[in-house]
Amino acid sequence: MEDQSSRVIVTDIQMPFWSMVTFMVKWVIAAIPAMLILMFIGLFAYSALSALGALSTIIPRLLSTKAGALFVIGVLVIVVVAATRHSDQTPLGPKQRIAMAIGLIVWIAIIGLAAGYDAGYRLVNPFK
Repeated sequence: MEDQSSRVIVTDIQMPFWSMVTFMVKWVIAAIPAMLILMFIGLFAYSALSALGALSTIIPRLLSTKAGALFVIGVLVIVVVAATRHSDQTPLGPKQRIAMAIGLIVWIAIIGLAAGYDAGYRLVNPFK
């Protein structure tokens, strides 16, 4: 079968006033369960974040170190790359997989060096 689609433009709706009032009251009543679900989701998210501790103190502590800042930047890059890849795209080729693995290894090494720097270790030039 052919996919036949046609465009429709609605220019006016003629509906009696009390029918519209009844429709809107039903609409409001139907929205109550959706609002309750959203309220419970928000309550759960708030409780989960509260259980982790004060979020306003976790983020500054994480970003105050070089390793933490590099970790957050890396996670954001990975999330953006993963979000932009669609499931209908072709799989990664061998060269792309090697490039991603090398990038991940370099990212982990840089975080390790930054953690060492935060702990007070410094790279020393043995040829001085």
